[in-house]
Amino acid sequence: MDVCCRLSMAQQELAMYTEKMNRQTQQITDYEYEISLLRKQLEALETEHEKDTKKIAELEELLAKAREVR
Repeated sequence: MDVCCRLSMAQQELAMYTEKMNRQTQQITDYEYEISLLRKQLEALETEHEKDTKKIAELEELLAKAREVR
């Protein structure tokens, strides 16, 4: 193989690997965005759960007081 042929093959491989790396980089970016969304959803659900837990405690307290009145 002459130098020009080897250089051409190396350039083709470089282009192929650069494209693969760019696709993988984009995939990582997409995953990071999805993780960010999931974290926000989890935070919202945890906040909602805390509110629900407090409301349940309040309702149980009111129920206990209502039972005492009887």
